[in-house]
Amino acid sequence: MLERFIFRRDDDNAFPDADTTTSEAPTSIITTASGTTTFDASFRIAFVLAEPPLVSRLYAQLPEFPGPDKQVPLAVLASHRHLVLLRVGIEIPTCDILQDLFVYDSATVAAHGNNPSSSSSSSSTSILKRLPTCTKPMFINFNNAARPNSSRRRWRRATPAAPPAEEEKKRRLLAIKSLGIVCRRGEEEEFAVAELQLWKPNHSVSSCISVHSRTSSSPSCSTTVVLPGEWKSVRVPILLTNGGEHSAAVDDDAWQLSMWQTDAVIPFNGRYLCWVDYFRGILLCDLFTNPATAPAVFFIRFPLHEFPSTPNRSKACSWFYRCATAVDDEDTTLKFVDVARDDGIGFGPLKPGAWFTVTGHTLRLSSGDDNNNKMVWSKDYTVISDELWAANPGDERLPREILMFPQVNMHRPHVVQFLIVEFGFVRKKMWVVAIDMTTKIVESFYRHINGREDRGTVDADFTQEKSSSPSAFLPCQFSKFLQP
Repeated sequence: MLERFIFRRDDDNAFPDADTTTSEAPTSIITTASGTTTFDASFRIAFVLAEPPLVSRLYAQLPEFPGPDKQVPLAVLASHRHLVLLRVGIEIPTCDILQDLFVYDSATVAAHGNNPSSSSSSSSTSILKRLPTCTKPMFINFNNAARPNSSRRRWRRATPAAPPAEEEKKRRLLAIKSLGIVCRRGEEEEFAVAELQLWKPNHSVSSCISVHSRTSSSPSCSTTVVLPGEWKSVRVPILLTNGGEHSAAVDDDAWQLSMWQTDAVIPFNGRYLCWVDYFRGILLCDLFTNPATAPAVFFIRFPLHEFPSTPNRSKACSWFYRCATAVDDEDTTLKFVDVARDDGIGFGPLKPGAWFTVTGHTLRLSSGDDNNNKMVWSKDYTVISDELWAANPGDERLPREILMFPQVNMHRPHVVQFLIVEFGFVRKKMWVVAIDMTTKIVESFYRHINGREDRGTVDADFTQEKSSSPSAFLPCQFSKFLQP
């Protein structure tokens, strides 16, 4: 599990190396990498990796960028197998944003022989590889595509069917919440990075997907590596479903899609990316389809008792209590966990006497099945909070609080990690708890954030940010590719 907060440490003494240990991961693997942006700014990163339920960290050294009190230049976006997708960007005085995408390849580290040893802390180095700049305009060829009062930063004016050559050369800002990466295994290992945009004029829905894909090549030792290949943008159809059967138009599905908002992007089955709206379901697209065939996007509803009837997302806060994760070595099984509280509170402590229910479902993809007509959710378990508390008496290992941000263990999918928050303080304490959902027994429990005790420590910025904006961990498996 990778913490999404970026630990910016520009001082060399605070940046991790082989001799560094942290309270979060006293026994760890440290792997570093460096890169250079298209605007000639150099930077370094370091992953401090630890086995779950401990949480791994990403450190950054950004001396040539604006200070941390002004901008947040680095973000970790996605991961699949041995790859991690990163975004580096700054806002310049003209109010434009310069943005670069980088790929960290842990297999490259292993190929150079920099495999970490079994010591308590070991280090290896690599080179970040930069994706080419996306200059493909979005296809916004609707009659009313130009949105009134739109800001220059978020929306572009409608482009004609055949944009002039100068338009093609303009750098396009990609939406980081809609970006994901998927790696396909085969005779030659390929990966694709894609952005999915939904356009929703007058409650109708159309989609545009921008894809960069390439075949892996031998590691390079140069200081700046730009991956070959180019971006492609294409309009793609959305196939709505009803009970697993394809339908040209399902009114309620179309209405739900008109309110779509992407919360996460996850890889699935080594060829699909899933764009997730935790209020509604999944938009699934095969990025390695036949080049002569345009990819299609399938809408798969989550197995929920009730779907939202309003675009207002502020009350339920479902992104705090749901997760979708691909599990097993082949990524052919998708797990969905839903924590449903009965007190009607979106974010906050449980009301006295309130309870919650944890439900797990599985979505499997049959071998050779290239569409979603056989994708049906099956329920794995339903566990009530009283059952969890009865199986774990006392508050030492399972406090009587709401379980948040579920995360399924990739290799032991019956185990789910949750975050527990101590409410009532500006700087909150948080714990990570791992529960075997078949036995309802807590396997591990440890403190992730120390709350007010972190004031004045090296983790003060982390605690401050995490307390005000809690977020899910990013599931990663790239550390296993660092092993000999």
